[in-house]
Amino acid sequence: MIAESPYPVIDDDPAIQDAYVAMRENGQSHKMAEMLATRSAPGLKTDTRFAARLDANADVPARYRRMAKAAGVVTDGKQYMRQLAAFPGDPQAWVGGSDDVKRVCKHRGWGCDGAVDMKPVVKETPDDKPYTVAESVVDQEMALLSTKDYGMVSTPKKRKALREYTRERLSGRG
Repeated sequence: MIAESPYPVIDDDPAIQDAYVAMRENGQSHKMAEMLATRSAPGLKTDTRFAARLDANADVPARYRRMAKAAGVVTDGKQYMRQLAAFPGDPQAWVGGSDDVKRVCKHRGWGCDGAVDMKPVVKETPDDKPYTVAESVVDQEMALLSTKDYGMVSTPKKRKALREYTRERLSGRG
């Protein structure tokens, strides 16, 4: 049984969390231990600092602005981030702050690290039907097997059993 830590979880990374817990157990305050463990000073990840680091829009083609306007995106006070663009001129790549970056990344299932840290969204969708190999592939494999050893397919019963085994094996279940 694993004992619950009396300290809050500050990061999903076990190394960072362990460093935080060790500092707290050595008497460090919450804020100082968090700052040292994550290696980020307070106030460095604000929208003001984020916007200050963005490139100027001088090199953004005018057609990108027209594409954004046509899509209903207001570009005033925003920067075009080509790293977020799914295609050249993507209207969703116009961001005004770190929340916009997070929104686009979350929508696309992307992760990012740097000025904005976000893990990729993993969508686990169970398969409705298990994969089954195409009959033409089974036919090709059966033809190959029959040339190697005719005895494997000499009777209808053996052919049927080999066909089922081959289908299951090629479908990843055998």
